[in-house]
Amino acid sequence: MASNAFHARRFGAVPWILILMLGAGCGGSSAEREDARDTGQVEAVEIVDRTPVTDAAEVTVNAAEESLPSRGVVIEADREADPTAHPPRHAEAPGRIEQRSPREVNPPAAPTRDIGSVIIAAPRDPGSRLRMVDCWFEIPSHAPPVTCYRMQVPESHARPGSREIDFPVLRLSAADDSDKTPVLHLGGGGPGNPLGLDRDNIGNWVWDWYRELSIDDNRDLYLMDPRGVGMARPVLVCSEYIPAFLGSLSRDLSVSEEVEWNRRVNRQCVDRLRREGVDLSAYNSRSIASDVALLSRALGIPRWNLYGVSYGSRYALTLAREYPELVESMVLDAAVFPNVRYMDHYGRNLEMAFQRLLGHCVSDTACRNALGDPATRFWDLVRKLNTHPLHTTVSHPDTGRDVTLVLNGERFLGVVYNTLYDAAQFRDLPDILSSLERGELGIFEQKVEDWIAFQTDADYGDASAAAHFCYEESPFVDYDGAIAEASMLRKELREASVAMLRYNQEQCRRWPVAPGGAEEGNPVNTPIPTLFLHGALDPVLPVENLENQLRHFANADVEIFAEVSHSIVGIHPCGETLASAFYNYKLGFREHVSCRH
Repeated sequence: MASNAFHARRFGAVPWILILMLGAGCGGSSAEREDARDTGQVEAVEIVDRTPVTDAAEVTVNAAEESLPSRGVVIEADREADPTAHPPRHAEAPGRIEQRSPREVNPPAAPTRDIGSVIIAAPRDPGSRLRMVDCWFEIPSHAPPVTCYRMQVPESHARPGSREIDFPVLRLSAADDSDKTPVLHLGGGGPGNPLGLDRDNIGNWVWDWYRELSIDDNRDLYLMDPRGVGMARPVLVCSEYIPAFLGSLSRDLSVSEEVEWNRRVNRQCVDRLRREGVDLSAYNSRSIASDVALLSRALGIPRWNLYGVSYGSRYALTLAREYPELVESMVLDAAVFPNVRYMDHYGRNLEMAFQRLLGHCVSDTACRNALGDPATRFWDLVRKLNTHPLHTTVSHPDTGRDVTLVLNGERFLGVVYNTLYDAAQFRDLPDILSSLERGELGIFEQKVEDWIAFQTDADYGDASAAAHFCYEESPFVDYDGAIAEASMLRKELREASVAMLRYNQEQCRRWPVAPGGAEEGNPVNTPIPTLFLHGALDPVLPVENLENQLRHFANADVEIFAEVSHSIVGIHPCGETLASAFYNYKLGFREHVSCRH
């Protein structure tokens, strides 16, 4: 489902309903999924600066830029560490900077000039610049060659002279110079979820997950955090939320009390961002598509094979709508569609997600034998915890500090829902219910700690997520119909669902973001070759929605994974295999690959 920015995590009227938080994997960044499973030929041009580079030295174009017009796309090799990024622990050999020559763009890119160790593109776009920087993380010996960039863009593409912002871009280079169209990974979904490119989270998921998808096929891979999240600057985060959330866990709050503290945090966040001069109307899928268009021009890459997971698939579709000439093909993993009114059936989809969990248990012999009637035991436990909450202490997974927790029925549902992004939850249900019925956390303790980590991730761009929601989701929601439908849910879901819908509608009236145009709620009709990967157990994106959208894609194929939840690549090995074959052979890929699941 599309983003529910106000409810999912930072703006949730009731924290347990995470149905509309679309993340990569278990509701979080790609790094958090690491344990889920064991055109035109271009010559490489090496540009070598013979001058030794020390820690204090820079290779910049500041002096050269003085002789250039103020408008321009600049690729700048910057040897100074990014002041807001994690301290770099790995750098190229001093004095050696390698960069491919720009590829021709259609329309043709402007001529370039070589100034020492720097390639500068002639003026074209105001406020755009691509800087090569020292990587801020350690690169293992088994990793492919990595180049790190920061892409600087105007905050508002529609308002000349707006302040400059930037976002990180990583290039993982194929072993051989290749003329294959590269893959662009559009980020961690959400919207607002970081991809996990920071020093603490980047790891084997980067080097290993995507090898078969791209690198092993001699195809370059580019990864990015979109504007406003993760390693981008600024990160649009409501820092007021984290202490308020942690403080709320020690209290047995009613739905109305949860709404009130979220409303208070929301007001504080909006007021602060306004004082800081943030243009929240500039954080949406259309702006990110324009960022990618500028990135393409700066790199000299005329076309991409796009990979979009969860809400990242909406970025891919927006690119296909606004800049179709930049897109050779798309792999959409747990796809989000702009014309599907996810919030219109919020309550029904929420109830179906829990029914899917309980129905899976009924169809599984071991689970059915362990629980007998799983639905009765599940909902009895919810009612019991709402009447007699479990008072306990868990460890904060990041700080190690004790967190006092009152686990009532609402919070239990929240944790369970968050873990539905991982199909392992379906297997763990008997142990979870049995432990909690005895008044013990058992294996549920780890799931609670994961939920807390997710809720308190300081790199999550919750304000960016809210801006997306108010621009391209909320304007098209039939709130009256959604509330009426939610009012018919079972008692355990009804009050919180209705409160969440009303709260979201209220907050978008307050949020300083004008609604997007009608195209933001219309289908994207495209002939671009597209492969859809989807999990049958997905709690937020029912597979039926995908099936109903295929008529808008003239050249598409679909692969459904029966025992997988939200997102496929990095979870099931067939995901990378199929995607790689599709990038090579498009709709003829099945003749070249065999992968069972």
